[in-house]
Amino acid sequence: MTVAGCGAEVVAAVAVAADPPVERTSHSQGSVPANGAEQSFADIAAEEMRVRIPFRPDVDPPPDWPRIKVPSTRVEVPEGSPQPLVISSGWTYDVPPSRRAAQGSMAGWTTDTFGPILYKPIGDLKSQSCDGEWIGLAGVAGYSGTPVLDAAVNEIELAEHVVGDDGDPAPTVTCSEPIRSTIGGLEAARVSARVADIVSDDRGPSTVRFEVVAVPAFSNREVMVLMVMTAEGLEPVDPGVPDTIFSSLRRTDGHGN
Repeated sequence: MTVAGCGAEVVAAVAVAADPPVERTSHSQGSVPANGAEQSFADIAAEEMRVRIPFRPDVDPPPDWPRIKVPSTRVEVPEGSPQPLVISSGWTYDVPPSRRAAQGSMAGWTTDTFGPILYKPIGDLKSQSCDGEWIGLAGVAGYSGTPVLDAAVNEIELAEHVVGDDGDPAPTVTCSEPIRSTIGGLEAARVSARVADIVSDDRGPSTVRFEVVAVPAFSNREVMVLMVMTAEGLEPVDPGVPDTIFSSLRRTDGHGN
């Protein structure tokens, strides 16, 4: 499904909790209250999309794998400073000051093949000329039972499923070769995808870029993936933002040190 364009029904980009909390709209345009919104949205989305296969392997971490709690509200920083988002996997990343940081929010896309593909916590940027249209999104997901490199490669496949509508010419998807590196002395893998020639009747983006970095996790899941999406064709977006976000990725104090 394509990212929803100006004035279009919100079908592909759905935020389910916010900071501060407000009412949310589900895929079917039903209201979902912020209190308990994450579970409500997950239930609604799963029923509506009737997920046939999971996008990420549905494997729990080992029984003794640690689990930590993270803040449910924003971490207070001086105005104009990057906003840190603390992740349940034991990592923290920063959202640039120009973007909204939502510690307690989950967002993503609904897809025909996999149902909802969701991330939490998120940092996003909405278009000024096309109200409600994402031109930037960062978010986190987790894997267990999957090596770091494989998790990055699997996650980038989302690019093929979140843009384009049935009946339209298929967009052009170009994926990079994964790059191995280290972050904080630990194995990391980065891979990107560019989706071009997107057909949209609602002045949506013509090109969307996805960047994914995967690293070992210290709680909740064995591997964490951080995804950064940038949409082109609506208004200028700083192409250096993915590098800025990835370079901020660090282990949360007290976890994994």
